[in-house]
Amino acid sequence: MSRTIIATHMEALDHTTISRDCLRQYADAKGIRSEQLLIPSDGEMYYLPKISEREAYC
Repeated sequence: MSRTIIATHMEALDHTTISRDCLRQYADAKGIRSEQLLIPSDGEMYYLPKISEREAYC
């Protein structure tokens, strides 16, 4: 089973340490595909399928 990470709150003025572009470049260099690491733009939304509690812990 593959997992996906969503990087949120990127480039927030009060606590930014890395830009979206920098994170994507780093992930690419480490072989992390864009399907594995989602980096949404400001205001971009993802709709995730609902999973059962059992699936969440397997």
